Amino acid sequence: MRFAIVNGVRSEPNPGIRGKCGLCGDEMISKCGQFVRWHWSHKARLTCDPWHESETDWHRRWKDAFPLECQEVTQVDVRTQEKHIADIKSHNGFVVEIQHSSISTEEARSRENFYKNMIWIVDARHLHGWFTLGIASSLASCASMKYHIEWWGQSKLLEKWSESTVPVYFDTLNYATEVDYDGRQWFLPSSAVVPVEKRVLWRLLDFDAGNRTGFIAPMKSATVIEAVIEGKFPPLHKCNEDEAWRFRGDMSELVGHIDEHGTKVPSVPSGFELPATHPQPDNSHPLIDHDDLPF
Repeated sequence: MRFAIVNGVRSEPNPGIRGKCGLCGDEMISKCGQFVRWHWSHKARLTCDPWHESETDWHRRWKDAFPLECQEVTQVDVRTQEKHIADIKSHNGFVVEIQHSSISTEEARSRENFYKNMIWIVDARHLHGWFTLGIASSLASCASMKYHIEWWGQSKLLEKWSESTVPVYFDTLNYATEVDYDGRQWFLPSSAVVPVEKRVLWRLLDFDAGNRTGFIAPMKSATVIEAVIEGKFPPLHKCNEDEAWRFRGDMSELVGHIDEHGTKVPSVPSGFELPATHPQPDNSHPLIDHDDLPF
């Protein structure tokens, strides 16, 4: 855990101090080793919240994208007195559960029934490259931006999360990129980590396990974070020309890589195409070849 109660104040761990669990009240020990992320641990090695899971760096980075006061907030069912610690809970009571490890269908439904106003952010980095995308909607301002997905991997993750009763967002990041002021995307050195706020998530809209196809929608993580802090469900992006062009640039226009010395080396990685553009007489937005759009 990141927080414990020390002298009546919710506090982060520091060497040599002890506190109490904000949920069960048991004694907590600060773990501040040289090679692990500092955290609190129950002295008796008991898990007071059965929904708690050990945190990875991926998990903590997502928590850090939200204000400290929204992290690890206890929620109590006033009728049953059942208590759990939400990964993220906004001031308006909106909850985000950040899920890295495997979870049973029964537990997932239990969390959804308990928190009600919530979304999932799921670590799906291992899914990257195991699906293909196709055109799913026409270019119209009234239509939501979405992709048709064809799944050919062995993982049951899509099938499992398609049963969720609340929105599910997949973080499939497995390489680092940087977007410059022109909206062009560059590969970063393998040691780089893309900030959470600059990632693109995929919201699962529908999945048919029988024919292994479905629909997913691209969502900027910054949009999701902002909506959660405001206490509302993130809206799907509309498919108009401005947004279409911007997403095409953010997600597909990979124009080179940045070497270990920070030098940009232009190139087009294999398997990617730059979008087709044509100048307009009035110098407004470039025309988009509709057949070239990835959705």
